[in-house]
Amino acid sequence: VKLPVNSNIDDTEYVSKMETNIYMSNQLLKDVDYMSMWHGLEVRVPFLDIDLISKVGAIRPSNRHKRGWPKYLLTASNQHILSPKIIFRKKLGFTFPMEKWMRNSKERFKSLVNADKSALKLIHAFDKGRDHWSKYWSLAVLKHFNDN
Repeated sequence: VKLPVNSNIDDTEYVSKMETNIYMSNQLLKDVDYMSMWHGLEVRVPFLDIDLISKVGAIRPSNRHKRGWPKYLLTASNQHILSPKIIFRKKLGFTFPMEKWMRNSKERFKSLVNADKSALKLIHAFDKGRDHWSKYWSLAVLKHFNDN
């Protein structure tokens, strides 16, 4: 859904429109689709219905956003069933537990890289907790693309 973006809107509204037009469609939805298909799931995102987005977009921004109140329209309209603990809790992110997976499946991950001298040095540093998992993972990705 492409929403018009003009310079006459406030910063909150501008960021919201940019997230909808760029980040959500180019990154988030692609990631959800990829990860769900990988596991044989069909994910539905009911709040991204085009008609609903158009109707919400027609509501004045001052009625859609309230500072200090997350997802104002959604949570305020459901506050009779959502406790304030839920509405106002700290936002939790999601990250894949790559380091845990790599530590729990050492041989499997080691088989994903070209185990030359410098790679083994990096793997050893990771095993000892002296290097970040992303460097090790980069070796696996590079090998994959070099082999294909």
